Amino acid sequence: MKLDPITEHLLENKQDAIHIKIIKENSPEIKDAFKLWKLFIDDDNKYRVKSGLKTIDGDHKSFKDILKHRIIIGAYKDDVLVGIVSVYLGKKFGQVSSLIVEPKFRNKGIGTLLVKSAIDYFKKEGRKEIYINVWDDNKSAEKLYLKLGFKSVYHDMVKII
Repeated sequence: MKLDPITEHLLENKQDAIHIKIIKENSPEIKDAFKLWKLFIDDDNKYRVKSGLKTIDGDHKSFKDILKHRIIIGAYKDDVLVGIVSVYLGKKFGQVSSLIVEPKFRNKGIGTLLVKSAIDYFKKEGRKEIYINVWDDNKSAEKLYLKLGFKSVYHDMVKII
């Protein structure tokens, strides 16, 4: 597969190359991106249930709705999609969401590469602020974002009625 990378990184102290590219809505890889996004929704729903919130639907229509407003950046190892992040480009800011890495590829720096690639994308597009939401209990994601220079500036609060 010929890659059209926005950024290409090598994992530190590893010989395995991870290629990063934008996945277009009409590309064949979008089916693999949907499978990973579905995995993200399953993880997200665990936090929602724990917080007393209703679960959300991870169907194909919901994914297509997201593609109308976001782009998907994928991480490839040996031409296999192993992680994605969706990004929203606002007029004055960027937003990172839906970061997910295949379980067997976690803790290998791929999530870091995806977020760094999103940051590179926003810089290239002239954005000065990037927002990201994280569940209070998702300490591994929070640790990653803090390591990459994000800081906590507010907390969302929810009341179930």
